[in-house]
Amino acid sequence: MHSSLLISVKDSGILVFNDDGITHIEKTGSIRFEIETSSICPGVCMALGDSETVLLTDSIGSVFVLQLGDSRLSKIGETSPASTIAVLDDTTVYIGSSSGESCLIELDELVTPKSFAVLETFPNAAPIFDFIYTDGTSYLGSNTIESNGLPGAKISGTVQRGRAIACCGTGAQGSLQVLSNGIGMVEIFEMEDVSGVQGLWAGASDGSSAGSDDLLVVSFVGETRVLQFVEDGCNELDADDCLGLALDEETLVFGNVEFDQLVQITPSRVTLLRSVDRLKLDEWVAPANKRITLGTFNSSQILVAAGGNELLFFEIQEGSLALKGQVQTESQASCIDISSPTDMTMANFAALGTWGDSKVRILQLPSMRVVFEDDSAAAEPQLPRSVKFARLGGTAFLLVGFGDGQLVAFALDAAGERVIVGSKKRLVLGTQSLHLVPFKTENRDCVFAASDMPTVLYAGNNNKLVCSNLNLKNVLSGCQFRLPSNPGAIALATPTSLKIGSLDNIQKLHIQKIPLQETPRRISWWEGGGFFGVLTGIVDPTSGNEQSFLRVFDNQTYECVDSFEFKVDEIPQSICSIPMSASSFTDESPESLFVVGTAILNAVSSQEEPEAGRVIAFAFDKRMRKLQLVCEIATSGCVYGLAQLEIGMVVAAVKSQVQVLQVVYDADLNIYSFVSLCSAYGFVQSIYISVRGRIVTVGDLVNTVTMLEFVPASSMDGTEARLVDVARDYLPAWTTAVHAVNDEGLVVVGEIGSNLYALRRQTEVTLEEEHRRLELVGMFHLGEFVNSIKRGSLASRAGPEHPNEMQANSMLFCTSSGTFGSIVPVKAETFQILSGLQSNMQKHIVPVGGFGHVEWRTFASDKRTHESVGFIDGDFVQQFASMDAAEMEQVFCGAKNAGVKVEADSVERVLEILEELAAVV
Repeated sequence: MHSSLLISVKDSGILVFNDDGITHIEKTGSIRFEIETSSICPGVCMALGDSETVLLTDSIGSVFVLQLGDSRLSKIGETSPASTIAVLDDTTVYIGSSSGESCLIELDELVTPKSFAVLETFPNAAPIFDFIYTDGTSYLGSNTIESNGLPGAKISGTVQRGRAIACCGTGAQGSLQVLSNGIGMVEIFEMEDVSGVQGLWAGASDGSSAGSDDLLVVSFVGETRVLQFVEDGCNELDADDCLGLALDEETLVFGNVEFDQLVQITPSRVTLLRSVDRLKLDEWVAPANKRITLGTFNSSQILVAAGGNELLFFEIQEGSLALKGQVQTESQASCIDISSPTDMTMANFAALGTWGDSKVRILQLPSMRVVFEDDSAAAEPQLPRSVKFARLGGTAFLLVGFGDGQLVAFALDAAGERVIVGSKKRLVLGTQSLHLVPFKTENRDCVFAASDMPTVLYAGNNNKLVCSNLNLKNVLSGCQFRLPSNPGAIALATPTSLKIGSLDNIQKLHIQKIPLQETPRRISWWEGGGFFGVLTGIVDPTSGNEQSFLRVFDNQTYECVDSFEFKVDEIPQSICSIPMSASSFTDESPESLFVVGTAILNAVSSQEEPEAGRVIAFAFDKRMRKLQLVCEIATSGCVYGLAQLEIGMVVAAVKSQVQVLQVVYDADLNIYSFVSLCSAYGFVQSIYISVRGRIVTVGDLVNTVTMLEFVPASSMDGTEARLVDVARDYLPAWTTAVHAVNDEGLVVVGEIGSNLYALRRQTEVTLEEEHRRLELVGMFHLGEFVNSIKRGSLASRAGPEHPNEMQANSMLFCTSSGTFGSIVPVKAETFQILSGLQSNMQKHIVPVGGFGHVEWRTFASDKRTHESVGFIDGDFVQQFASMDAAEMEQVFCGAKNAGVKVEADSVERVLEILEELAAVV
């Protein structure tokens, strides 16, 4: 009898779980009872309060109660497969899972529980087997988001930025999880076929103290429309309903002010109205030759720009407007703001951006004297188009949006009648003009930047300015629109519609789960665009047999559109997509193929390693959404790895060899077939393939990494295609993932001891022996088992106009523990600065329990042990930005434990580098 689990039960002996069932052995050694449960594979057990009741789970997530008194075993429900169970009180139990969502459950009773209710679930992506990545320039599609319980919620959003789709979980907990640096929006209301919107503003008929808005003012060229939202829908108000509101010209600004009043600013006038009935109380009419071009207000003050370069300042009184000041500006105003950067009701300062000199100024009120001026934009072809004072977290900012999509954030120290402008930070948010709108959600102050790449700005850890992308494109304008059921709602205008919706949790990383209830093993984009393929499997709990599938998903809806079912004894292990040359075949030829590598299990006799497999090519008709097997070739073992090489070619890792296969078409027979072009031998077990150009990097089970160069056949000299061994790492290592980083031969490798290491091809040396040896340039203990490494960054990309070299070469990796991480190559100068910073921080920070950072990050495997080299621990050095100024200076100078001054000009330069790195991960 083979015992798989032994559980000690207080005062009742032990429970022995084996292949045939459960045996209860008393303290005396006598067997109290035996239960035959061959279908239950035990996982984790925990005795409840009286020790006569035992809660246990199995490997597929079933939850059982075992009554020791009468030896009765009852199933009471299902959760994720448990890794641990903790009894928190008599009926509350925490079930932790390393392969699914952990949960907190409440039993219906303590003595003889018959069911349970799930109180809370805790998301978990582990294990992550594989992922695909897109930077938004290809494979684009709409991003489905959960409705959060809102009735009639619609799918909204087109993903433009970095996005990864990961294969997560096992069995019934298997899922695809979409990771993107952005915020989803759930639509509550949409009005389609609305174009030409110039601006949006919200108002409350009940006054500024009301908790919700019912008026939405929509401005167009030459006219204004007012929508009123009531319980049973939305109505457009006519002139009789609007009374004092001007509908025959565009609105520049509208909203609630103190004394239960409304303000509307149009090109001809500033109007003060009563909120409840919109009756005109007072107005200031602009002279005919001085039309109003800009307007801004807070609850008690108004500032307008008229006649190009004249500013007029008003105070709002009950029932009237009081002109308190006016001044001529040197250049025409392009944007103004009078929001208070402090908690004061009345603002002491105004912000001004100008056209002619592209300057940004801060004016003191009511004198409108210039107290700050910045002309850094004057030397560049850009204009300030939107300015906004905002307090995000504990920091006051002056935010300036420019016409080319850039944002400049000035940190402010504003108190009373003085303002001190501190550090300046420049960010690229898009490629078109920014329009800045303050709003509040989840009791957090935020600023929405409307543009072609809309972004939410908020304060992150340590009050640092953080940007999170909204998963919409081309938002023209927006405003806070407080609904009774959702005070954090926001109204947005796109080129073709009006939307009101709620935002998902404000966070840097947005995660969406698509349940599969199968184990997803491998994933690949389809080169034709718009779809991706996933290899999945599910185990029959009765027979123990696994059934496997190739499933194709729509990249817009994540709907499974077609599947191929493999034979029961065949397990798919690898997948890729290869483009085909239509000119080489027929007009009906597929533009690309899915290629799948498998292992056939029934060929296994006494050998544990499969002795047979297949490489199978599938065409996919994107119009009909159908898969079709077009050709296959048998292999002498499991096909662990596949990668696209050239058009119509694939590289396959099969047992101890690497093969190059080509799909060819026979016009006479009208069939496709695989042709083996060449092979390379000498591997123990080739598993991982990464291709860069014609260089094929192979990860071996034992013999670490080998670089092969594919040399095509030549008709000139009659030579056949071949794979040439150009370089290798001669120190054995068990690889778990391989990624070729660049054309210079840099490779990042995952190692079974939860390590990462980096190798480099030595192209500059003259000795042939050194030329063929991969140089070890980096070692790092990650602490997690890496399953896949691929190019990518989840940070937003502003397009080719604003290239970011670090982001272009950055990588993502996933682990068995459910972690997504980023690896960012940096220049030698930057690395030198960060290396010195890391060394000083290791000496400065007192380690918990005496286990220091150096020891933790030391590379350790069966073959070599070495302190980390060539890698910087990004999470560790980012702690520098959280220190106070005095501690930063100590670390920078190496004041503790014989540290050395960091090789940078100043602390500020170090902080700039850390911010740059944080922006690309």
